[in-house]
Amino acid sequence: MSGSDLRKATLRCEQCGGDALSEAASPASMESFRCRKCGHAFWVHVQHMAAPHDLGVVTYKAYVAADSLKAARWNRLHVPKVFGGRSNFHLSDMEAQCAKGLSKWDLGYYSENEVKELQAAAQEIGLLVEFVRSS
Repeated sequence: MSGSDLRKATLRCEQCGGDALSEAASPASMESFRCRKCGHAFWVHVQHMAAPHDLGVVTYKAYVAADSLKAARWNRLHVPKVFGGRSNFHLSDMEAQCAKGLSKWDLGYYSENEVKELQAAAQEIGLLVEFVRSS
């Protein structure tokens, strides 16, 4: 079934038995998460969107500069060491920006707590990351 067919699909309402339509506004997937502390694994339905919805949570957009070939090569090796494993970091997105020759790479949105951790990890290896408040 294609994505457009899925959006038209109906399911039976668990509460009243009526027809229920999908309300997905953007592509979504079921993703497996694992707790870094205890190892517990669980599934979460994730809505993929270009920008975060305003939930009153402060978020920051992360960028790295790749204004020279040397900087781009260095960043390609070191950005995944800092951002790898984060749900908002997608290596393929970074690689696409690198292939386009962009001088500034968008690494996604992160919470205040994540920014603190990412800044410490980046500083440890000498990676310069710019975090711009987005909400």
